[in-house]
Amino acid sequence: LDPDALLDAMKAGLYYSSQGPEIHDIRIEGNELHVECTPAVNISLQGRGARSNYISGEGLKAASFRTERFEEAYVRVTVRDESGNRAWSNPIWFD
Repeated sequence: LDPDALLDAMKAGLYYSSQGPEIHDIRIEGNELHVECTPAVNISLQGRGARSNYISGEGLKAASFRTERFEEAYVRVTVRDESGNRAWSNPIWFD
């Protein structure tokens, strides 16, 4: 990795933290947030406090969430694999 490119990505919020799972894409289209990732058993969307939504199953590689119930300015995505390892997104801001 190029150190300057890494710092630029961090400053722009274009990175995520992971214990192993990979988040390939997060995008908002209208009132839906779409996530694509490596195989997971749980993909969740969290807002402030206890407000959240999740999808569970085996080998999940994608999930879509309606965003209307989230009144916050941003949400976060968490992906959990079958070993219990997680990946956490940066804040995803609603425009």
